[in-house]
Amino acid sequence: MESETRSAAARLKSILAETFGEELAALVREKEKRTFCVCMLSFIHADCELGTMFLREGLRFVRMAEDLLGTLQRSVPSQPSSPPIKENALLRLVNMPVVGGISIPSIPTYKNIGQLVSCTGTVIRAGIPKIVTLWQDYVCLVCKNKKRVHSNDGRYGTIEPPMFCGAKVGSATCSSLRLDLVTAPGSLQNCCDYQETKIQEQAGHFATGKIPLSIVSVLKGDFVDRCAPGNTVNVVGIVTPRWRQDWKTKTTQVELVLVAYDLIVTSEALDGVEKDECAHFFKRFHEKHRKAPYKGRDLLVSSFCPDICGLHFVKLAVLLTLIGGVGTRDPQDGTVTRGEGHILLAGDPGTAKSRILSFAARLSSRSVLTTGYGSTTAGLTAAAVKDGGEWHLEAGALVLADLGVCCIDEFMSIRESDRTSIHEAMEQQTLSISKAGIVAKLRTRCSIVAACNLKSSGGESGENISVSGQLASPLLSRFDLVLFIEDRRDEDSDFRLAEFVLGKAMRREMKTIGVGRLRSYISYVKNTLAPVMDEDASEVLKRFYQRQREGGKVTVRLFEGVIRLAEAHARLMFRARVTVDDAVQAIVLVEFSMVARKVSAAVLSVHDEPSSSADAFASDIRKDVLTALGLPALHEELLLKEEALETEEALSVSSDFDFLESEEF
Repeated sequence: MESETRSAAARLKSILAETFGEELAALVREKEKRTFCVCMLSFIHADCELGTMFLREGLRFVRMAEDLLGTLQRSVPSQPSSPPIKENALLRLVNMPVVGGISIPSIPTYKNIGQLVSCTGTVIRAGIPKIVTLWQDYVCLVCKNKKRVHSNDGRYGTIEPPMFCGAKVGSATCSSLRLDLVTAPGSLQNCCDYQETKIQEQAGHFATGKIPLSIVSVLKGDFVDRCAPGNTVNVVGIVTPRWRQDWKTKTTQVELVLVAYDLIVTSEALDGVEKDECAHFFKRFHEKHRKAPYKGRDLLVSSFCPDICGLHFVKLAVLLTLIGGVGTRDPQDGTVTRGEGHILLAGDPGTAKSRILSFAARLSSRSVLTTGYGSTTAGLTAAAVKDGGEWHLEAGALVLADLGVCCIDEFMSIRESDRTSIHEAMEQQTLSISKAGIVAKLRTRCSIVAACNLKSSGGESGENISVSGQLASPLLSRFDLVLFIEDRRDEDSDFRLAEFVLGKAMRREMKTIGVGRLRSYISYVKNTLAPVMDEDASEVLKRFYQRQREGGKVTVRLFEGVIRLAEAHARLMFRARVTVDDAVQAIVLVEFSMVARKVSAAVLSVHDEPSSSADAFASDIRKDVLTALGLPALHEELLLKEEALETEEALSVSSDFDFLESEEF
């Protein structure tokens, strides 16, 4: 076994010196460089057998490579201006292979102890950065032999002094117990930055009723302060058991930690779907509906929560909120205008508000679904938690939903003092924390989809929620849309609802797009398209805002919300520019809201359904809105352009659903 270890160490030293010679030279010559990066794909290509052993026996080979770093640096020819040998250099393992068994679907467990694993999770807690000692040298007072002892991550980074020397002197072994610590005054060669974070399974990646797993990740060197609570990270590291003695209870406490050797802060992706394949599918979809774009749009809308009857405009509003507008940043003063919108669904009980929230959470790759009952400021924002004698910052629902969506049911059940704590998170998309000596600012770049029950059906009569004392005006103005869903009692609505419910009971087939494809579509248009406002659409939105200001007290937040909705509708329609039609659809949705005044003559409600001809219905709405805004000539001009376009292009007519396959990406 000992000869096998020496052979593996010799092969490892040869590969690191030959294959990664340039990286080793950079480590020696660059003064600020403190890491030695090993590309595992290149390592496996150089020696497949040893690379496979490295992946299989991660702990053994990582320690072997760390012990060789000092020897490898001394083997590089140095220059007079070269800095001294960096004894605190850290090993980094990058470009891990997809195959090989290191990628695990969830948080590591005891079965992965000692293995090199790669896992993805959400940072829910971040500790205070500090400095730790990596190793200490001891000298034997008898044989003068130096012995280096490394810190033990399994004992909270402690360094246990050696009991005896154990060095070979000739044919004998020194058994002296007299060893002194070698200290270099003012030297930090054996120290590095240190931080602990807690990683939890991603929301939506674990079964309902299951408590999400979590693990402490140990970060050293340049990894410190790279991630914050709410970030999604991919960590490659060694699973190590860590224990300590509790002298009060006389028990041993054991936990698993992941010592990181690679850390990547990931952004929102397309849920594993190839981007080119998504683009090809979506372009074909919109090319097919080029003559009837609103028919294709309504197919997407009807695929949102298809088990709910009607509520077409409510579904459209939530869909646009999930897509969001285009965020901007002023290059001069750094002012950020958020692109994420917020929506509040208010109304009578039993109107499917909770079902809509649940489905909206499924359409986002990062989502948090919570309820107002029992939610506090700490649960919604962030909390300072004391663990092991140190204070840690633990993320709340809004921070965990960063770059995603936060769905809050029973919004009115949150206490008034707790609701005011999310003002900054909704508008500035940051959270300023000052707790237990920790002063930080966390990001909350998420859309909020909230739902609540109203004590009175004031929405249809135009009564503002804040007048009833149920929601304060400062918080109400931060929602782009506040839609009221009424439990209407009329013969036609009841007949349609009964027929719809019976159709589900009889398992009638519904023509919709699957949840996976709809999620991919939202993610694709949100991360790919950045539509630009054209002049006609800008004029329409400007006229609408002027009419709103004339009719009452309206803030600029309403105008920004309309712009976000118009940009989101352009993304939904797969357009590179925000057109008049996008502006009109945004205005129609805002007129449904309780925060705006109705200016058009069209008599519509959130319960109305588009006619059989969706494009003709949209054209009629555009005519009514533009006429009410004093722009009837613009509608006639757009009609002439559409007629000219129809004469130039001839598209083949085929079935609406021939293009849709049953399987998902």
